[in-house]
Amino acid sequence: MIDDNTVKKVRIGQFDLNTARIVLDLINNFQYEVFALKSPERIVVDVFNSDEIKQSDGVQVAIEAKPIEPSHIPATDIELDERQNEKHIIVIDPGHGGSHPGAIGPSGLKEKDIVLDVAIKLQKILQNKGYQVYLTREKDIDVPLEDRPLIAAKKEASAFISIHVNSALQKGSTTARGIETYVLNSRYIGASAKDVADRENKASQFHNYEDNVLNQIIADLEESASIGFSLDFADIVQKKLVQHTGLSSRGVKQAPFIVLKGVNMAAVLVEVGFISNPEEEKLLKTSEFREKVAQALGESVTEYIKTIPIE
Repeated sequence: MIDDNTVKKVRIGQFDLNTARIVLDLINNFQYEVFALKSPERIVVDVFNSDEIKQSDGVQVAIEAKPIEPSHIPATDIELDERQNEKHIIVIDPGHGGSHPGAIGPSGLKEKDIVLDVAIKLQKILQNKGYQVYLTREKDIDVPLEDRPLIAAKKEASAFISIHVNSALQKGSTTARGIETYVLNSRYIGASAKDVADRENKASQFHNYEDNVLNQIIADLEESASIGFSLDFADIVQKKLVQHTGLSSRGVKQAPFIVLKGVNMAAVLVEVGFISNPEEEKLLKTSEFREKVAQALGESVTEYIKTIPIE
């Protein structure tokens, strides 16, 4: 804000990488002129509290000032962000579904129900930010594991998020806890990575052919930039999830997830807590906790998209 009898406010925004915009909100229907000066190079805007147009040694530009109509209000920085976001497609994959319930907690809570609710909440958050958002499933139905990344590829998505809930491999174990984020790799990198990948890959018709089919495909993908993009995205996702949920961090890991193969965009699989842990299962039951997860993922997408160069 400016304490002046002609200019009420000055707003500055970065329109794109090469263009900055400065907006002066005038208190009344004043006249003004704009001219450039050198040594140093600068742009000068003179606003006149009179009907006369002032003369200057520089280039004189007289512009008739008009009251700002609602339809001519310059776009705010938020509106500019939304216009940029419209260029990006985000695909969200709620894990499991239909005849595949996923992990089941001590009280009978099912993974497929938790992740679908989180995905729907996340879709609304991202749509409100201007993104184009698609879900691999919008209700409790079976979707082949191999089809899920194909949806992201066909949509030419900028980011793909597969949402899951973790569970301890050993039956009856209740101590495992925390957040994990995974990216694609032909090798298992990180403690428990193989256990988690084996569990999530079981729904695939190619699960038994992992060594001679999946790894061959992934080996080719590892040369692509998508692995690097995914690791950058995963770091953001892991940090945001831990911040918003308060759960412990189990780190970013890598494994040969079938649901992440064949994509050429940033792709992550998140395990948002352990349903086998009674304390975390209790949290996963609540709408408040699921909203925290969705908000964290929404912020992650926005932070990651800002790193993509503007075309």
